[in-house]
Amino acid sequence: MKKLNFVSIILIVVFSVLSVSAQPPGGVVIVGEGEESLRSIIEFLLFYGPPGQETIVTVGEIPESAPFDLRLPDGVTLVGSVDRGMGFGGIEVWMLSEDSIEATSAAFSDLLTADGWTIPEGIFGMQPGGFVPVVSIDTGYCQDQQFITISTQKRDDDQTAVILRYDDFNTPSFCLEQDAPEDPYNAPYMLIPALTLPDGVGIRQETRGGRGGGGGGYGPMSAETSVALVSELPANEIAASYNSQLEAAGWDLIDSNSGDVAGWSSWTFHDDKDQLWSGIFTLTKLPATENAYFAFIHIEQAPEK
Repeated sequence: MKKLNFVSIILIVVFSVLSVSAQPPGGVVIVGEGEESLRSIIEFLLFYGPPGQETIVTVGEIPESAPFDLRLPDGVTLVGSVDRGMGFGGIEVWMLSEDSIEATSAAFSDLLTADGWTIPEGIFGMQPGGFVPVVSIDTGYCQDQQFITISTQKRDDDQTAVILRYDDFNTPSFCLEQDAPEDPYNAPYMLIPALTLPDGVGIRQETRGGRGGGGGGYGPMSAETSVALVSELPANEIAASYNSQLEAAGWDLIDSNSGDVAGWSSWTFHDDKDQLWSGIFTLTKLPATENAYFAFIHIEQAPEK
């Protein structure tokens, strides 16, 4: 098993602390030398809790207190871990992967499910849908009333940071129940596939959005998501990429049209209960902002016949 030097551990510790934000951190640059100073930095970054609470950082190993075994996929290096105590942050294990976030997440999923861990069904075992830049994948696993999460996140150096988190003080209820509770408000939103950015297209900062709801006396179950994009490409090329992703997700194309400044498509699909849904995708270029687009998806459950 490969192990990393102390400076590498500092880098991924900083990444771990910053990764609680919605966006990935930029590159971390360490200026100066001295292992003792770096150890002090780790103490400041990782400790929180009441006076006297012990935080144990272990280099190149998982904590001795960890109640689980951890197998690493090929190409994954164990960096280190921290044990803050149950109820005060629990255990984090830090790793680096040479593979993509998608391949790394899938490799951990294969190993964990082979070892008896299960991904909770329903809303809690799914990734958010809609217009999302794929910078991280978070997956939860249950086993014997224990719950861990594996987060794979892109780094600026083209490596993938992997963070395992465990705290038995906060075991969610869906790991204690046979059937996961449903979330009727957000469940429709989860039916929208996660759509990655086409090549040559970016997201204008802090403009993504999405919501789901409806049902009962509030109209049909529905969800929608939107995003403001920036690109020099014509609308028909951008729309074609998103249409291909919707088709790959199992949606059936009903009709579409697109040109240089706008595009649209209409769809149908079935959920896991075989209920029929309608979906529309639109993309429009903003006339007063250079290279700016607005994309929108709306889905709505079809009425029963």
